[in-house]
Amino acid sequence: MKLCAKQLDTRVFTSLWKAFEEKLNEATGKADLVQLSGYYQYNARISGIMNFYGEEKVDLFWRVVQCVTRCIATSAQLKAKEFAECWCVNEEDVVSYLKSLRAIGYEVRSHNTNPQIPLDEYLIPYAFPTLNPKSVQLRKVL
Repeated sequence: MKLCAKQLDTRVFTSLWKAFEEKLNEATGKADLVQLSGYYQYNARISGIMNFYGEEKVDLFWRVVQCVTRCIATSAQLKAKEFAECWCVNEEDVVSYLKSLRAIGYEVRSHNTNPQIPLDEYLIPYAFPTLNPKSVQLRKVL
């Protein structure tokens, strides 16, 4: 499946994933991408590759999204330093990127959203946006 957009826009990005999810539901009867991919603690059955045209002008946030889409630093509890190393960004920017990922529908867990996660660690379970506007997770502070 190929999803294409003419601009890097967070609403367009999330909409593409949700449209893809809807088509998969029609074709397979799976309720969502999580059912298709499998629970995050197991090997994902789907993965993605995100490419850019005019790459020299791509904001670092989109480079982070590109990494996440490729399952880089997903499905494991990591410290900010580990995310920074995986994504080739500054450690002090990681929490901001995690918050931005949540804002576009990615599930990002922390001690505040799940007390079983240590205070200084975070978890991005899936390589695609899973949250919707009614999600309880969105109302929790990261």
